[in-house]
Amino acid sequence: EKSNVVTENCTLELELRVPWGCSIPETLAEIQAHANNAIVTPQESFVPTITDPSSRIVTVTCDAVQRAWNKPSFPFVQWAASDARHMRGAGFRVIEYGPGEIESLHAVNERVTIASLEKATEIYGDVMQQYAGNPA
Repeated sequence: EKSNVVTENCTLELELRVPWGCSIPETLAEIQAHANNAIVTPQESFVPTITDPSSRIVTVTCDAVQRAWNKPSFPFVQWAASDARHMRGAGFRVIEYGPGEIESLHAVNERVTIASLEKATEIYGDVMQQYAGNPA
C-alpha cells in the first residue's frame, strides 16, 4: 500500500536471540501482551544452551588467550545462535572463539585484521597443545 494510506494489516518478522537463562514461552507471552490484537506465530525456537564456565575447554582456552595477549581473560555469554546447541545436545562441551574486532562484528563488509587472525591461530595451536598433553 502507499505510504500515506492507513493500512488494513501489517506483517512484522522479528528474529530474537533469547539469552541463556530466559524462557522462550515467557518472552513470547510478553511480546503478545504488548501487541493485543496481533497474531504471534513463532516459526522456530531453540532453548539457549551454555557450556559450564569451569569446564576444561573454557579454562584451557581462557589460559591460552591470556598467554597470547598477556592480559587477563574470562569467558562471557553472548547472544548468538550457532550450531553449538547441536553439539551440546550430543554431549560435547562447546565454546566460540575466533578472530575479529567487536566494532565490526556482523557489520557490512565484516573483516578481521591479519594480526587478529595470527593471534587466533596462536591461541588455537596453544589449545591443541594443551589437549595433546604438551603444555605451553
